[in-house]
Amino acid sequence: MNSRSRRNRNVAAAILGNAVEWFDILVYAYFVKAIAANFFPASDNASSLLLAYGTFGLSFVARPLGAIVLGRIADRVGRRTALVYASALMFLGTAIIALLPSFETIGMIAPIMLLVARLMQGFSVGGEFGSAAAYLAEQSEGRRALYSSLQFASQGLGMLSAALVGLTLSSLMSDAEFVEWGWRVPFVIGAMLGPIVYIIRRNADETSEFLAAEAESSTKEHFRLAPFLGRCAMGAGAVLACTVTIYFLVYVPTFAQTSLGAGPAIAYTTAVISGGTLLVVAPIAGMIADRIGALRHGILAAAAVILITYPVFALMIASPDESTILLCQLALSIATAMYVGPLPAILAELFDTRNRSLGLAISYNVAVTTGGGFAQMIFVLLITMTGSIHAPSYYVVFAGAVSLASLLLCRRMNALDRGMARV
Repeated sequence: MNSRSRRNRNVAAAILGNAVEWFDILVYAYFVKAIAANFFPASDNASSLLLAYGTFGLSFVARPLGAIVLGRIADRVGRRTALVYASALMFLGTAIIALLPSFETIGMIAPIMLLVARLMQGFSVGGEFGSAAAYLAEQSEGRRALYSSLQFASQGLGMLSAALVGLTLSSLMSDAEFVEWGWRVPFVIGAMLGPIVYIIRRNADETSEFLAAEAESSTKEHFRLAPFLGRCAMGAGAVLACTVTIYFLVYVPTFAQTSLGAGPAIAYTTAVISGGTLLVVAPIAGMIADRIGALRHGILAAAAVILITYPVFALMIASPDESTILLCQLALSIATAMYVGPLPAILAELFDTRNRSLGLAISYNVAVTTGGGFAQMIFVLLITMTGSIHAPSYYVVFAGAVSLASLLLCRRMNALDRGMARV
């Protein structure tokens, strides 16, 4: 097998595994109303939904631990090994949810076991991002932004697949059937795909960049904690807009049903648009970033997120007909994809090869845990506290401003680094 074929096989292994992982993570968000009914019965729907979203958010607590453990394994043993471990954990957590009896059958054990399964998934995906992003970034130095963008393109594939499954199920069965057993179908699909991903990743190659760095010297000899943590802080700031905008797109289908009176079909259609846009536009953003510079592209895209989010969301609320909702979701999805596409390349350049996976994982998961994990719950609470259904867009604009400031700081740091190199 020639080098190009091997690289294509390795990229495919990373993309497929990442897509399945994000399918498993996101189906919970798409089917949260049915999960709430089965595991968090309450006197009113709002309380039940908040409990289900709370469990979704609590699973993010395990992400930083997964980032540290699997990120360290990726930097010491290899990216491929960490990806294999992440796939195995995700498969086990998904299988538990697929087979778990409801609250009505086993009482409080049901929500407790659901939380355990979600914590396993959170630990897995916590290490997945850093390892997969580093693995893809190291496939080609000259086209780093393009290959790195496949990280989020594969997330789009997972999002698209989850939405298509939801759209299919909602059209084939009644609401009662869906709540009773239909919601389990995507988790069964994810559990069945788990062993396939495990085998594919076991047979992938380690990156040449990692092997070269390993042969040159050890990680410990090049690791300085204070500069590393500073770069992690800048990386986390850059990721905040990424995670909030993605979960904003995931939240819109629920918002369309609960606040705009849309039916299940249009809700899943908006999710299909988001996933498809991320899948197609993120690589385009990566190609543009390879030409103009990933950091410059990121700054422009963050500014675009800040400028268009509120007006587009307000238009959706003002004209909640089907065509307007779909067009607004498309606009928000394009802005998100343009921002997240080159983001892994920006983060990869912040860190040395010997601590890249750990740095990527910590940066991503600190932002996701603090800003993204509870984003959907924050959206609901903001509406409740302010009395305005426009409130979710305020949080997205805030996240965009934080990320823009972080990217400007990264540009300043790069200028200082270049100045030091000339001394």
